[in-house]
Amino acid sequence: NSATNIETFSNGIRTSTSQTWTTNSGGTLVLNGTVDINQNLATTRTLTVNGAGNTTFNGTIQNSFVGSTGNLTHIGSGTLTLAGNNTYTGTTTLSGGTTLINGNQSSAIGAVSVNNTGTVLGGTGTIGGAVTINSGANISGATNGTVGTLTLSSTLTLSGASGNLAAYLVDISGSTSDKLAISSSLNLSSSFDKIAFTGPADGATTYVLATYSSLSGTFDTVTGLPNGYQLIYGATELDLVPVPEAETWLSGALAFAGIGFSQRRRFFRKLNEANGMRDIEGKATRAVASERGR
Repeated sequence: NSATNIETFSNGIRTSTSQTWTTNSGGTLVLNGTVDINQNLATTRTLTVNGAGNTTFNGTIQNSFVGSTGNLTHIGSGTLTLAGNNTYTGTTTLSGGTTLINGNQSSAIGAVSVNNTGTVLGGTGTIGGAVTINSGANISGATNGTVGTLTLSSTLTLSGASGNLAAYLVDISGSTSDKLAISSSLNLSSSFDKIAFTGPADGATTYVLATYSSLSGTFDTVTGLPNGYQLIYGATELDLVPVPEAETWLSGALAFAGIGFSQRRRFFRKLNEANGMRDIEGKATRAVASERGR
């Protein structure tokens, strides 16, 4: 099947065979009803979304037959948006374009793999299965160029290769940034992963870039790091933190030293007063009788 211009389907669609749906460049395909990938066979069927156009699923993607498996694949350069509450039990394979998970996909617990250079996984919804970002592929909160939070109910692994890194793309806008809310572990131990920043930070905000239950590894490559900021890898979150300027640090140090000086001065003033000395304009001077020394 293929679509050009704008095509909207409000009724449900049932399939019993693997199918490829293609949305051509400039076209938009919108499906508002339920899509049943495998509704009558206890076997595995795959729905492939292809093309340079945009495809949006507002309804539920499922495989209703007991014992069946439904897989979803995205290829081509277009944008696939999953806005419904999907329940299909198979894998999700993203090998081209941009895929936005804007609905609740927590019940779609099959593994999610993101492959090939330039492929992007993003959105503001929830992903149920374990996610792996492979060589050259990317993950982002919301969509690349906007700010949002993507929730992952399982693990996230960045697994790149030499010269073809797996990347977390972070957009910053004012006092907000992209965020990955990961219920399980974040794995950065492949040695070929990076974090790339776009947009200026405000110089004062601490940005929470990711939360997780555990962390292994660190990003090997960092690009676009805002001036005056550093990455802090915490036990349960990754933060972008402003670094105090040297001038601010020096002022703080001098203020601390000033407190110590004031305390010492008060001590010696009391000591001087006890020994017949007086303080003139903050300077201790001895009250010496003019006759002394004659």
